[in-house]
Amino acid sequence: MEEKGPEAAVDAAEQKVREYPNCGKLIHMMASMVQGLMMMSGGWSTDREKYEEKIYSWYERVTECSGDEQVKNAAAYMLASEYIKKKEYEKARKMIDSLPKQQADKRILNARLLLAQEKHDEAAVLLERKLTDVLNDLSIVLSMLMNIAFEEGDMKRAEKIASAGEQTALLYDQWGYSPLLLPMDLALKEKDVEKSIGYIRETLRMLTEPQHMSESVFYCHIYGKETFGRKYDEAMETYAEKILPGLLAEMKTGKDYAFQQGNEEFEELIRAYDK
Repeated sequence: MEEKGPEAAVDAAEQKVREYPNCGKLIHMMASMVQGLMMMSGGWSTDREKYEEKIYSWYERVTECSGDEQVKNAAAYMLASEYIKKKEYEKARKMIDSLPKQQADKRILNARLLLAQEKHDEAAVLLERKLTDVLNDLSIVLSMLMNIAFEEGDMKRAEKIASAGEQTALLYDQWGYSPLLLPMDLALKEKDVEKSIGYIRETLRMLTEPQHMSESVFYCHIYGKETFGRKYDEAMETYAEKILPGLLAEMKTGKDYAFQQGNEEFEELIRAYDK
């Protein structure tokens, strides 16, 4: 499906949705797959309006299907985030209200049980995944706090929060250009040409370099094993190659980068990676 391009993927997914209109898990998989393909191919930047209504209608159908509550909650969470971006606040509130109150994470308790049974490898996998989720949540929180500081005109606070995000990502060996996400976002918000060019250059460099997550002391159990018949690091190199076109498309057409249009250094940098 991926090889035939976005339109073929949408058509194939739509056929599956028609065949199984009440299978929330399948519909969610189709919506996620097509959305992911669009992002990686750059289509989500160039043809967003053409496809998003259909994809979001699939997510909405998932929330109405009976069955897997986890899948329904994932769809509702995604829709709430998108509705907020589109300023459709009543729809966002409806999705948020449909989500269950936070439940205790069983992974810590399960890890304790596995350790008591001396199943150290299994316990480590659970704990490393828990750490990954905690760091992802922390990154989101720091990003939102940085944005609040920026909107309030407190640049000193915004810069300190961006620095905290960068140092955390470095400390915990997070993947690829994770350390640059907050500092680059802040430089783009400030429309700082020199700083943002520097971060864009470093982001593209880091994305196209080999990854060594399997060597990290924090993730050696989940990333040091075979993944789809290959080492995790090799699999992530393929993933990086797939997301590069989407990232370049966003840089070329996204409103956050509009102030760089016409900047020869920026355009030369994009051309160097847009092969």
